[in-house]
Amino acid sequence: MKKKLIFLFSVFVFVVGVVSVHSFGDSSDPLISKSYFDKKIAELKGELNKNDGVSSEKKEESVKYIPVNLKKDEEVFFDEGTEFILRSGTATVIDATGNGLPDLTDGSNLKNGMNLPKNHSVLCPRNDGRGIHCGSEIWLMIKGSYAVKKVNDESSDTKDSTNGQVDEDKSKDNNADKNQEEIKNDDL
Repeated sequence: MKKKLIFLFSVFVFVVGVVSVHSFGDSSDPLISKSYFDKKIAELKGELNKNDGVSSEKKEESVKYIPVNLKKDEEVFFDEGTEFILRSGTATVIDATGNGLPDLTDGSNLKNGMNLPKNHSVLCPRNDGRGIHCGSEIWLMIKGSYAVKKVNDESSDTKDSTNGQVDEDKSKDNNADKNQEEIKNDDL
């Protein structure tokens, strides 16, 4: 008896399901009109085309971190939006603006003369002369553009971590007669 009741209930559910599927959304009674559907598809395509332009720009801006080895008494100045991580050695913050460098790892602000903590992600928010001074030989992971300057030396090399090449436009003011030390990414 129980089996018959279960069987009849199953048949009833099946029949109701078949009837409900066939009664809605057929050609005589569509759920939406074709013109409405075509209009919405055209709008979505327009939105996607707009977003593709934005997302492709973001892809061009994104770069990976590159390892950089610096010697004692060298200074590194970062461009706007550059992120860096001190992996080894000691370094202090250089900040003439007084605004500091945001430490993204713990949410603090690193002011001028403060020690840079190891393994913390730090951001340079503006291209206004903020950087670090190497207290010893250090290894940095840098994502973005930066310039390396030896203390008591007017020459500097500007690099961009997108390609690791010296930016000749920014380095034109360097005295050609002075020996410049260039950070070599090949040795890393």
